[in-house]
Amino acid sequence: MTTRGWWDFAAEEFDPVQRLRDDYPTPGHLAQRLDPMTVQTPALEIIDAHLVQVRDAIGVMYERRRRFAELVRQGVDEEEAIERTTTEISPAGIDRLLISFAPQQGKSARVTRYGILWLLRQFPMLRIGLVSYDGANAAQFSYQIRADIELFNGVSDSIDLGLRLAKDQKAMGRWLLTTGGGVYAIGVGGGLTGRPLDLLILDDPLKDVQAADSVLRSAQQWEWWQTVARPRLAPWAPVEAVMTRWHEADLFGRMIAKQKEDESAGLAHYDKWTVVNIPAQADHDPGKGEVDILGREPGEFMV
Repeated sequence: MTTRGWWDFAAEEFDPVQRLRDDYPTPGHLAQRLDPMTVQTPALEIIDAHLVQVRDAIGVMYERRRRFAELVRQGVDEEEAIERTTTEISPAGIDRLLISFAPQQGKSARVTRYGILWLLRQFPMLRIGLVSYDGANAAQFSYQIRADIELFNGVSDSIDLGLRLAKDQKAMGRWLLTTGGGVYAIGVGGGLTGRPLDLLILDDPLKDVQAADSVLRSAQQWEWWQTVARPRLAPWAPVEAVMTRWHEADLFGRMIAKQKEDESAGLAHYDKWTVVNIPAQADHDPGKGEVDILGREPGEFMV
């Protein structure tokens, strides 16, 4: 599809104001509705608040695409249309989010499982790329989301998410909704050719500390991010990344370092990450004016 046709499609087929559902304020509210055993910890409350801001950035993304298409139709040069669109429609929310969180605390369930369901209910045409340390793990996340959509369909007085899977598009790791949105799940390093993404979610791109200590694997992941993943992002598409940090030079570390380099170089456009670091044990130094994100005392563990 040509650039003009793609923008026309985005403008004509989706009205960012008309969302399918917006009756759960956060992914946490949806998680508790679908699974009464869900425990809403203070750390998950913080994650929810940031995911709401990603939702706001997605709204801006669609509004900008609609405005861009209008300008192009009026004969405005595409480069000028991009500049005018960005100026006219102010940014909102968070479009680059890094969440560093201890393992086994519900981060993947909140961000990847219920977070995706929550966003698809509001933006049913959202094309989501889901990436984990290998294809099997990414496909497992995708399967859980797909299973929720099939289970909570309003039949027999069940909860109705309002989402329906398209026929013949129900593969475990690659499925579509009747509204055009869906999930494409791969392992880090996998291909994304021909799949423009409206949202990219990186969930634990590193499996464990052994993988983090591998200089070669770290370099390969960084190369994949720069040459494969990032170029597949559709204009103004957000990125959510969540993982347990194992090494200063892991993918998250490289992303943060690249931001500092670009900022120092005075570049006009670069990835500006919002970093949420929630250590398992509070390690701040009040004597230096440091505070803990959860308001804990030094040495206090996470709930």
